Amino acid sequence: MAELIHEIRLYLRFVRAKARGELQYRAAFVSFVIAQTVITFLDAVVVFALFSKVDQLGGWDRSQVLFLYAASVLSFGLADFTFGAVEYAAPTVIDGSFDGLLVRPAGVMTQLLGQFFALRRLGRIVQASLVMIGVL
Repeated sequence: MAELIHEIRLYLRFVRAKARGELQYRAAFVSFVIAQTVITFLDAVVVFALFSKVDQLGGWDRSQVLFLYAASVLSFGLADFTFGAVEYAAPTVIDGSFDGLLVRPAGVMTQLLGQFFALRRLGRIVQASLVMIGVL
């Protein structure tokens, strides 16, 4: 249990450091989050456009489809936000930097998730949350 607490604290340190680094360039961070939010919002616009012509589609009305859309985007966004760094495991093995993770006194997963954490992935979560709140 003590080791798990240590790994969580270490991960949070990584996250704080990466977040501070991203927020050094606030305009770039804000523009990236806004762009990601707007691009993801275009999917919801398609649902609105589709349901402007029909009342139901396969027995589903607009609010049900928007809820399903928001729930799926929110779940994928949260998964990408928390564990999206796992996709960088293979490239680190290929370029040889994975060995550096193995020799450090911390868990490989903690280091991998912390090293490739990206606060800017919040855009999708924000957009899906706004759609979810609007539907409920």
